[in-house]
Amino acid sequence: MKDFKLTDYVTKLLLSLLLSFSLIYPLTTTLAFPHKHYQIVAISLIVFIILSIISINKKVFKISLICIFSFIIIALFYLFKKDLLFYLYQPFIWMINYINNADTFNQTFSTIITVLFCIGLSTFVFIFTFIKFNFIIVALSGITLFSSQWILDFFVDEAYIAFYIFCVSVLIYYFLHIYYKKSKKGTNNIVKLSGLFAFALPTCILIILLTNSMPVSPNPIEWKWMDSKIQKVYNNFALKFGGKGKFENVENIGTFSLASIGFGDSNSLGGDIKLDDTKVLEVESEKRIYLRGRSKNRYENNNWTLVYETTLEDYLEKSNIHSKSKYYIFPKNLYCEKLGVLLDMAYPDSSAQHSEFLDDFLSNLNINVTYHDIKTPTIFTPLNPYTFDFHDMDIIKDGIYIDTEDTLIYLNPLEKDFSYSVEVLFYDTNSKVFKNMLRQSYPYFYVTELKRILKEMSDYIINHTCKELTDYFEGNTVLDIDEDLLDYFMSTFPQDFDYDIPEYHYHLEKYKSSNDVLLKYVDINHMSDLELLIASCFINMDKYELDNQDINYYASSNPSIKYLSEFTNRIVDYLFSEFSEYKHGITFFTTYATSASRALEDLMYEYYFCRLALLYTDFIYNNYTFVPDSVPNRVHQLAHEITENEENNFDKVKAIETYLSQYYYYTLSPGDVPEDRDFVDYFLFDSKEGYCTYFATSMAILTRCLGIPSRYVEGYRLPYISTEGNLYEVKNSDAHAWVEVFFEGAGWVVFEPTAIYNYTFYNPGSTPPPYLYNQMQHGYRPDNYPGGNFNGVNRPLLPGEETKHPLNIRLILNILLILAIFPLIITLNLLIRKIKLRRIYKLNARECIIKLFEKYLKHLKIQKKPVIDGETPFEYAKRIDSYGCFHPHNFSEIANLFVKARYSQLEITQEEKELVYNFHKHVLNATRKKLKFIYYFTTF
Repeated sequence: MKDFKLTDYVTKLLLSLLLSFSLIYPLTTTLAFPHKHYQIVAISLIVFIILSIISINKKVFKISLICIFSFIIIALFYLFKKDLLFYLYQPFIWMINYINNADTFNQTFSTIITVLFCIGLSTFVFIFTFIKFNFIIVALSGITLFSSQWILDFFVDEAYIAFYIFCVSVLIYYFLHIYYKKSKKGTNNIVKLSGLFAFALPTCILIILLTNSMPVSPNPIEWKWMDSKIQKVYNNFALKFGGKGKFENVENIGTFSLASIGFGDSNSLGGDIKLDDTKVLEVESEKRIYLRGRSKNRYENNNWTLVYETTLEDYLEKSNIHSKSKYYIFPKNLYCEKLGVLLDMAYPDSSAQHSEFLDDFLSNLNINVTYHDIKTPTIFTPLNPYTFDFHDMDIIKDGIYIDTEDTLIYLNPLEKDFSYSVEVLFYDTNSKVFKNMLRQSYPYFYVTELKRILKEMSDYIINHTCKELTDYFEGNTVLDIDEDLLDYFMSTFPQDFDYDIPEYHYHLEKYKSSNDVLLKYVDINHMSDLELLIASCFINMDKYELDNQDINYYASSNPSIKYLSEFTNRIVDYLFSEFSEYKHGITFFTTYATSASRALEDLMYEYYFCRLALLYTDFIYNNYTFVPDSVPNRVHQLAHEITENEENNFDKVKAIETYLSQYYYYTLSPGDVPEDRDFVDYFLFDSKEGYCTYFATSMAILTRCLGIPSRYVEGYRLPYISTEGNLYEVKNSDAHAWVEVFFEGAGWVVFEPTAIYNYTFYNPGSTPPPYLYNQMQHGYRPDNYPGGNFNGVNRPLLPGEETKHPLNIRLILNILLILAIFPLIITLNLLIRKIKLRRIYKLNARECIIKLFEKYLKHLKIQKKPVIDGETPFEYAKRIDSYGCFHPHNFSEIANLFVKARYSQLEITQEEKELVYNFHKHVLNATRKKLKFIYYFTTF
């Protein structure tokens, strides 16, 4: 280290410490190492001091390298001879396993890895700061580190301090880069390295603080092509990161609920909880699924209940249609499927591709479930199960009950080793096709479809059946009918027929006055009599149809056939009345009506299921949109503000899901909700942190505030790492709550609003980043940990916050601190200047005058009046006086005393010393006038 100067060294050392810490700390926090800031700084400082000693000169450097190399060789040889090399690479093996979730955290190994990080990165920083300064390499190293962590979503918000320090450091490095460039050109005559650092540090900090405090849009910049490429890289290279506890009470917990296994109070939501790692289920599945245990529809008094929870007898399976091994159900979600219509709307003129589209998001999934340390009558299933195979042949299938929510409950508690297989219709909710299809869903979808089907059937009867009869009666066609039979038709026409009142009038009026579900949504004045007459055929379809779980009933034949006779009779009445002027008996029209019924059988089948869907949808809107009066108006307002830019229900629901997962925190210790507060309101506007119950409840209520049906679901989620292959061990800590939202045309769809689980739900092929994984495993939130992928600083304003402008105390204190640094630097520099002058003054008179004159020459050089080559002190002083720099004082007198002190043996008196010393005030005044204020007071 040539031309060693202590102040320059200390300046570079401080700068190196800042930079090395900013590079090391993001790595240790990503790996969830618990080492403190000061520990990393201390290790780096030791490394820098050792490197400084080693590189003090070439000789020491060579000797040090030889010693280090020799030590390594000897150590390796010794370890090899003692068969101890394993201890050398054991920390690295642990780190690989730890990253891949194959090993638990080890304090000793983590410390070793941290020390190695400090040695490696501190050496890197030392080389490009002390040995061969290079601003570009230093800047690129940090930019690469932070951008990589953000792209891979590995960055931990705890490391933001490191990012800010890096920003400050790299700005100072840039100033240093300019400083060295000017120094090489000989144009840097003002600032010293220490002065540069003292000036640049507070300036850079102020710039970073002001930049960070500027309001920006919370929406990220999108570049779909780049996003897809980055996601592909992430899926290929993202690392997989991977609690002991005991669930003491494995006795009968009754019907499953989160409260029954320790997740809070059964009478009220919220409160602190502690995860429990008791193994409850073993599940074999090709996909990571959510197992439903219980669904609830009514939120009231800060709790969820199932208002339509019926007695078991209401849903008792009384038929014996199940095989000995198979048990079939017809989930209500299947009533609602009109996927073909939605696909046609999403992708017009693509009917031929329906099969391909369906394969993109719809699949049959077979799941095996085995109970372990749990005892409950609940049978856990994903959404949309349709076939069960119970491995226990003693299971009484008539003892299985299905409630309003399609939750299966057995007559008796089921316990360890109970197992079954279940086939499920699985929707890939992350499929682009599925999302586009859901965007087509809208309120009154089934009403629109029913009206369309009624019109098609009506048009067929008018344009085909009636036309055929018209042609016959007008003589355009001849029927091959026996004359005796024709006479019979003519003779059976009633003599007292009332031409003013149609034969079907009674049925029509009865239907119009009924409480049929269709009549709630249509204007009968805009429907024809024939359409209403067709609709009246299904008036007996009631809630029994929804409760019938006999899948064979639906699969073996067209269930609308039971209404075929009624339909035929209504059409006969209609035709008889329409063609009554021809006085043909009513039996004449039976053949035509029967023919029409057969031709319209497919439309009847479609109408039957669409009407069944409307019945269920009507039930849904009546029971899954309720919001209690205890929910304040600002919650409703927030729901509308979050979704104000969305045009369809799906995007509105996604906006709410995204909002909750990104701007609220996950913690198992949110504290209790105040007694006088609504649970949802308190979470959204005050605490802003909680676990799955908080997120799911809030999303369900926010969607309901928009009139979109939703329900709160509790159960288990599969863990992120399988035990082996497709086998997962489900623990009590995997208990979870989520939301299902209803979309007309598709049915219930699962959504995941909980901050730390949202990532893996929509990225099923990847493992969460380490910091996120630790959150999910241990249920805690480190200091400043955000809810999602954003820091929440630029969170959209909540209702009522628009007019509030609370003081950002932290920001104000930071700015005041930065502003206080400048007077501190000025005071410090003035003090240092005074100390230096006093030291010079304490020298003997001769040395004092010489040192002072040299200092005055430096000041004159700063004033752009340097000594010209070959110029004597007398000539120089005379030239300076001619400029009037120190007028009315004379610099020539000072030059004479300097020459006397420097070149003669004459005695220098105290008066002469005082004269030269006091002249420093005039020099400083002249310099201050020449320089800018900030230069003068921060560098001298």
